[in-house]
Formats: sequence, C-alpha cells, structure tokens
Amino acid sequence: MSSKKSFIINAKTYTNEVFIPNENSRIVFRQHKISEDKREIDVHGDYWSLGLFNLKGYEAGFAAPNCRPEVLCGAVAIFLPRFSIVEWILKKGDIRWVYFLSKLPIPDSLNGEPRAIKNVNFQEVFNLITESTEDLLKWTLDQDCIPIGRDFFHHIVPERLKQIIDEQFRSQTSLTKMLQELDYSHSMSSRLFKKKYGISPSDYRNQLRMKQASIDLLFNNQTVEATQMSIGINDPSYFYKSFKRYINGTPSQFRLPQLEKQT
Repeated sequence: MSSKKSFIINAKTYTNEVFIPNENSRIVFRQHKISEDKREIDVHGDYWSLGLFNLKGYEAGFAAPNCRPEVLCGAVAIFLPRFSIVEWILKKGDIRWVYFLSKLPIPDSLNGEPRAIKNVNFQEVFNLITESTEDLLKWTLDQDCIPIGRDFFHHIVPERLKQIIDEQFRSQTSLTKMLQELDYSHSMSSRLFKKKYGISPSDYRNQLRMKQASIDLLFNNQTVEATQMSIGINDPSYFYKSFKRYINGTPSQFRLPQLEKQT
C-alpha cells in the first residue's frame, strides 16, 4: 500500500487515510472516535463499498426488523450496494476499519440488500481489497450473508419515493414535486418513509447528497463549487454547512488536489 498515492483527512471525529490504487477505486483506512452510545442512520450514495472490521474489544450492531439489535463481533465484512440505508447501533469507544469504494458495475445479485459476513479471514479479505476487485466481488457472492438493511416492512409508497429520490437527487427538483408523483398525501408519504427507513425523506435526500459529494470529491479532480452544483445545490454556504453536518469534515479536506501538496 505504501507505493500508492494517498492523502490524509483529519476530521473532527475521525481520521481517514485514503489510498488511490487506480481511477476506479479508493481504499480508506479509518479511525473513528464514537463519543457516546448511539443509533445512527447511514446512507450510501451512487457507489458500492466493502468494509472490513475487526471488532475484538468493541461492540457494534444494526437494527433488525424484530426491533432487537443484532450484535456483530470478531472479524466482519460489510457489503453496501448503491443507495443502501443501514441503522447502526454503536457503543462509545474507538473503532478502526478499512473499506474499499468503487463506482464500477457489480453483479445484479449483489445489488439491493446491504449485508454482513461474519467470521471472515481478515488477512484473506484484506488481500482481496488491495489486489483484485473482481476476486473481491466473487468472494462476496460466495459467502453466507446476513441482511442488514434498514427495511422493516414492505409498502409501495416509501419504496417508490426512495426510488424517485435516488434517481433525482442530483437535480434541483423540489421534494414537494417528487412527492406529487405519488398517489398519497405528502404527510402520509413522509410518515411511511420514516417508519420504513428510520429517516425523513428530506433528511434522506440531504444526507444522500452530502455522502455523494464526499465521494465525488475523492474520485473526481474537480472544484468544490463544481461538486456542489453537481448535486443540485446553488448556495455555497448551505452546501458547506450541510457537508459539515453530515460528513463531520469540510469539502476542501476531501478534494483530490491535496495530492499535489503532499507529493
């Protein structure tokens, strides 16, 4: 890994060391300080990731449909396809992990459901992360997985609304206009969405935009202003404040041109 280009992101509650093996992928080593026990809704944008955790000495879990948390321990891999929503249950403490990010296509069978893979061989999966995307995806397909998505019941209205937001989150289309595409009242649609996903439609779109902006900055050699405009936001001040709220860092910390300063 030392031969790859890299840069450091020192944010308020975490540190990322980002490696750039090629134009299509990023490998991130993350150290995160959790200040208190909490539940946290995690939204994934238009990219996929596989994270590798060694949870020895640290307790984490996810919200399950039976309303009781499922606990993860030991060496665990987490696969998150595009537009995933997971509700994490985190304990106070320090947690470290490595994750692989990519915008490359994945097999249809891996799309849709976020999943956890327990009792993995940490070194084996780490080697796959650093050496071969194709072999990493094949390995993921071959594993017995636990579904971890924040998806507690089936209802066409919140599912359709999420699909609309996922398809249009980069546009300046208002959420009100998106809601008008449904044959339900705005208030009922919003309540069903929050009941299913644990987050309001507005908060989901905002978090989705900021997560996507952070990834776009890691992948695309473009300005903060261009990134802001690409997710449908015209106001730089609003973008900066929203980015800090959801990402806990600043847009400039994620910009690829940092490499020029460190080489």
